[in-house]
Amino acid sequence: MNEITLTIHADAGHGWLYITNEQMVEYGLSKDNFSKFSYYDDKGVYAEQDVDASKVIDAVTNKGINIAFEEIAVEGLSPIRELKRTGS
Repeated sequence: MNEITLTIHADAGHGWLYITNEQMVEYGLSKDNFSKFSYYDDKGVYAEQDVDASKVIDAVTNKGINIAFEEIAVEGLSPIRELKRTGS
């Protein structure tokens, strides 16, 4: 079985699972699949941990791919919070 590594970005209050635009195409996702609590930039989406991250995990594992996770944690508030929001 194949495996990809996805990054969890976290600050003191929340976390987001990052998926690139290319990975979203590969796994059948778009930024419109995510709630207003996720963020995006020109390279991908930071899917919020409570609901949207599971959409990424499900899309990847439904293709038979295992996921390894790495975490990047910052003190204080993450700059991710300054990005544009997905969803409505």
